[in-house]
Amino acid sequence: LYTIALKQDLPLDQTQADIAIDELNDIIKIIETYDID
Repeated sequence: LYTIALKQDLPLDQTQADIAIDELNDIIKIIETYDID
């Protein structure tokens, strides 16, 4: 999941990076909640 943000061509400022990390963390929490294998 983290590679998605790393592969983006456009440079992110700190705020955009923080938002992206928050969104990724939310996705991870959802996956862990449903325990998708």
